[in-house]
Amino acid sequence: MDKSTVLVFDSGIGGLNAYYLLAKNFPFLRFFYLSDSSNCPYGSKSLSELERLSLSALEKSGVKSFGGVVVACNTLSTNVLPFLRRKLGVPVFGVFPPLSLTGKTLLLCTPKTARSRFLSLAPKNYEVVALKSLAGEVETCAPNFDRVALDELPFGRYDDVILGCTHYIYLERRLKPIYPVARFHDGLPRLMTTFRRFYDEGVFSMTTFLSVDEITENYFLGDAKERNFKVFAVLRDKMKQMF
Repeated sequence: MDKSTVLVFDSGIGGLNAYYLLAKNFPFLRFFYLSDSSNCPYGSKSLSELERLSLSALEKSGVKSFGGVVVACNTLSTNVLPFLRRKLGVPVFGVFPPLSLTGKTLLLCTPKTARSRFLSLAPKNYEVVALKSLAGEVETCAPNFDRVALDELPFGRYDDVILGCTHYIYLERRLKPIYPVARFHDGLPRLMTTFRRFYDEGVFSMTTFLSVDEITENYFLGDAKERNFKVFAVLRDKMKQMF
């Protein structure tokens, strides 16, 4: 196990925003990116499918050689994170929509996230809306997110909007005119806080500094590594403005 390396995993390109933030905030670690793009999106799959597909993809990557795994997928995090922690035997981190907002809140997520035990704890001020095809649209259109159809979105006035799928984060600029008075949220701040606690406790080993601008295709794994790196390279400058 190389404790200076961390594997970031998502069904597709959604987790690239988490990957960018982790690489930016923890430049003394080496982050590698893996997706299961041939089975993307995950949001409407059964629990058994999520377990089988995610574990298979991670095991093929040699996951136990890494110091930790970031599951940059709300669907997986809210449904199978305990399963993956038991199976992998390394620190595993997830991304979760925040459940502490007090205003009128719209939570946009995948069908499987909407039905998860995690979201059964959502407060009564939350309106949970499951979007069947939006993650798939984002995946298909990347990196040109202006082509993504927004037909599934509900209309209304909300104090807060939660983007409960990492794929949706790329659409925030387009969603703001639809919900002009709302504050936007996602699960990335909680992920960074949790990861930093482990980092500060010395769970990981530090190596030489690697700027996020120095990340090359060598840090991308799996069958979709070439495509994922090309999307990341296009989005890198845009994510500097987003985050």
